[in-house]
Amino acid sequence: MKKVCIYCRVNSPKQADGSAERMESQIARCKKAANLHNFTVVDEVRDFGKSSFEKVSNRRALNEMIERSRRGEFEAVVIPTLKVFSLNVEIANDIYEKIKETGAEVISDNDGEVDEKMMQKLKGAAIYGRMFGENDNQN
Repeated sequence: MKKVCIYCRVNSPKQADGSAERMESQIARCKKAANLHNFTVVDEVRDFGKSSFEKVSNRRALNEMIERSRRGEFEAVVIPTLKVFSLNVEIANDIYEKIKETGAEVISDNDGEVDEKMMQKLKGAAIYGRMFGENDNQN
């Protein structure tokens, strides 16, 4: 059985008021995904952030989890959705890359196994969205 760590995050101050319910919902989704794949959950990391755009270096719980992955304590990180990394695709990709550098996989309840191809599609969609938004605002 593959050993996994669940990573969940409440992303904004507005969500902080209902953080307990939101966090428990995310944890439950990840546990269900882990069970479906016959993974062994060895830990749950609960990260409470100020903003989805918060720098990776400021995310203590995330960085501790990455360090534990580097030590081989688990083989994959299970997340509810890529949005727990960040709503900013560059930050989400940075986090994905940091986890992959440890040798661990990233598995999303929403998207399945996250890979380079998926991250490239997200980056392309983000660029397209920015271009579309910019053109949409022009009269």
